[in-house]
Amino acid sequence: MAALIAPSISLPLEGKVARQCRMRCKIRRKCLINRQFCSKITVPAVRRAFCSKTHMPHGSTMEDKAVETLRDILTDYNNKPEKWRYYSSSDIKLEGAFDSEVKALSFIKSYFQIGGKEKAFTNKIIEKHEKKLLERSIHIVSTFLLGLKIAECIGIDVTKADVNNLDFRYLWFITCLYHDVGYVYEGQSCCDNLRALSVDGLEAIQGICDIKYLHEREFRTYSKDKIDIYLKGRATCRDGKRGKIDHGIVGGLMLYDGLRKQFEDSWRNRPNKADSRESFCINRNGRELHCSNKHYEAYAKAADAIIAHNIWTSTLAEYLSEKGLDIQPQKLIDPENQLCFILCLADTIEPLKRNHNYINDVKFLFEHNQCIITAPKEILKTVYNNIATLEDWLEVCVEAFEEKVTIKILQPHSETKGKN
Repeated sequence: MAALIAPSISLPLEGKVARQCRMRCKIRRKCLINRQFCSKITVPAVRRAFCSKTHMPHGSTMEDKAVETLRDILTDYNNKPEKWRYYSSSDIKLEGAFDSEVKALSFIKSYFQIGGKEKAFTNKIIEKHEKKLLERSIHIVSTFLLGLKIAECIGIDVTKADVNNLDFRYLWFITCLYHDVGYVYEGQSCCDNLRALSVDGLEAIQGICDIKYLHEREFRTYSKDKIDIYLKGRATCRDGKRGKIDHGIVGGLMLYDGLRKQFEDSWRNRPNKADSRESFCINRNGRELHCSNKHYEAYAKAADAIIAHNIWTSTLAEYLSEKGLDIQPQKLIDPENQLCFILCLADTIEPLKRNHNYINDVKFLFEHNQCIITAPKEILKTVYNNIATLEDWLEVCVEAFEEKVTIKILQPHSETKGKN
């Protein structure tokens, strides 16, 4: 099969040499040898030496595996709500979420409402520009389901609770179902707001978006200083192009702020005034919900993932350079940073944001630590033309061909994982 990215080449590299190349290469796509080895080699023996687990056993084919369209994935999860429904006694359903923007947005809002977190959507700008959310709603739900598939393929037990009795399903719903809410601001940036942001960054965004709660714990994947510089850079007009309020940054900040405001509202209205902030219950929408200030950590993890998911490392490097700051190689996001890694990968491979008709045309195969995507070559080129750039910011190995893309997820401590 002809390679989509470049013609086939042959390099006399063995696995050890390739790994050394990856370790030396701080920004992978800047290294010609590494680019060729990671993305262009089509010689099976050499490729297996580097990423052996990306290959199916001899004699097996895609047809032998559980290949699914997005429609198949939706149907499967709709029939197995325990895989995604954190609030087990709720009657929230996925049915129709891929066929109607209204139903998709209703699913998103209903999940937050059932969890007593409706304040995350209590915002005049969200209400005024709800059309922006409608336009993204099917993509958001599709990304939500693809993220669950990725979690499964990297070995996450989505029902396993942590010390605060929260599991991945909880963390994933507050993260993914909110990740594009910031578009209500990105598309409605007035000149006064942009000027303020380009100068004052995070300080200005608090006033523009009525953000009361902003905490250092929200900035893990990228430091607060870098996010501040990125926010200022995005808001600055360049080459005749108008600046923007970055939807990822503002969305993450809005989520954390909204959940903290919801907590304070619940605390003020708790039925048992003798309870502590560490553990109390409220009745919301006919359901008893447990609240704890220990959940702030979960809010922050979700906010961080949303903030980081729209950061382009090359653009960040450009903004840092403009400030005269030393550009240190950014550590690649790996599966240990669960929410951020899964959101970034799922958001990138999700095809319905390009065209809803791809619901039955793009097929996915999720196996241990890898995802294989197949589609007619015209669609694959349209949707995944730049898929190899995933290697610039995620710990993955990408192979792209005319009708197939293989994404190998590089786990920490794996033999093929580069060090930065």
